[in-house]
Amino acid sequence: MGDYDIILVQVPLLAKEYSEPEELEFYDKYWGIFGRVVERDMFKVPIYDVKELPLWIAALGATLEQNDMDVRVLDLSPYGGVNVDYEAIRKELETCSSPVFALSSFTNNFSVCVKISKLIKDIFGESATVVVGGAHASNTAELCLMHGSIDIVCRGEGERAIPDIVKCIKNGKPISQVCGISWKKEDGGVVHNPAASTRILPDELPLPAYHLIPQTYRGIISFARIYTSRGCAYNCAYCADTLWSNRKPIHQTLERTLKQVEAMHNLFDIDLFYVGDESFTYNKSYVQDFGSEMIKRNFKWISQTRTDLITPEILNVMKESNCKLIKFGAESANQHLLNKIRKGITVESIRKACYMAKSAGLNVLLYWMVGLPDESRETAENTIQYAENLFNDKLIDLVEYYITTPYPGTDLYANPNKYNIEIIGKDFDEWREDRPSVTNTQYLSRDEIFQIWKQGLSRFAKCMEGLR
Repeated sequence: MGDYDIILVQVPLLAKEYSEPEELEFYDKYWGIFGRVVERDMFKVPIYDVKELPLWIAALGATLEQNDMDVRVLDLSPYGGVNVDYEAIRKELETCSSPVFALSSFTNNFSVCVKISKLIKDIFGESATVVVGGAHASNTAELCLMHGSIDIVCRGEGERAIPDIVKCIKNGKPISQVCGISWKKEDGGVVHNPAASTRILPDELPLPAYHLIPQTYRGIISFARIYTSRGCAYNCAYCADTLWSNRKPIHQTLERTLKQVEAMHNLFDIDLFYVGDESFTYNKSYVQDFGSEMIKRNFKWISQTRTDLITPEILNVMKESNCKLIKFGAESANQHLLNKIRKGITVESIRKACYMAKSAGLNVLLYWMVGLPDESRETAENTIQYAENLFNDKLIDLVEYYITTPYPGTDLYANPNKYNIEIIGKDFDEWREDRPSVTNTQYLSRDEIFQIWKQGLSRFAKCMEGLR
């Protein structure tokens, strides 16, 4: 069956039915300042609705093409929203022909992924194998396979496993030897194949096949994300990227990074890049070399890192090389909460990092979380007030507030009792950091956490008034 060896399906996102007034007010001002900071117009939408390139398609597609496999991309993202258009999705699927369909989803659009997998089975029956990957599926493999329409879950990196799956299916061979997957036997039992014994090194992979990403993204995205390394040396309790955590970052060569940047610039007319490495300044010599090459190309860039991984010298280098914004994960202004989530920084380091960055002439954004384990009204007020004080002291330009969400794969999800939280949300559609919390802390209910989140947005919106 099939004109293509595999079809990569971009699952559409679910949108909230409505945005809170505090949220709309905040983002109207936020994007105005953000646009001034990065020197370009921005689409004024809530963070969750910002459109980005589906980089997984380019990364996975490249390894498939390297294995001489015919790949088709089915981008279903235009059919997302408050009400997903499944009738239109069905019509799109009916134009396909392949023995393998690969889908990737987040936690909060996994229900859409399941419904699409059911449509695939309804149209093609058992002649089509449905493979699902991504962080959510990787951390809930058995739960995913309970849905009768999903045949295989790819746990973690798919660049090795997916081509091996396609080869097995094409040649009629069993998938029992494919590392890093979980699958259903004919009797309904679930088999978890062992993970690969070695990590995939970035430079072992072909360059991402950006040509597979539809050109419809050109003109509707404000920036492109780039990852220069794999791995994170830290192990925060709220992080779902368990594949990367507690592992020293391994960088790809600078030459490879620059080829990726140039390819996205040429294909999608992008000149603003967001370095998505969780702790980009972990390797300071790499940052320096990267920056010098970005300024040669007149590209602008944004970076995120930790407050304990910077020096005045590296911040000066970033400023001189066209870095327009640096983001720090602050999370809380309460030391005992930072300790609880294994953040590994001090409250004092937050102000110090902001001071150093502003002294270098950089614009600064801080991430904050509301509803952390042991959060109370008092600790939440401390955080909100601390952020306002930093703004009034001209040490930060922007903030983003998120509601703590114990995604599958986090230690919060695995051990809620350890963190004195109660997970009450059962519908994964609701698992977003901008909706009522799916947890109660020992001091706050989910509704109280949501109200505090809105209060934080509203108060910082007033801080930003007049700066757009």
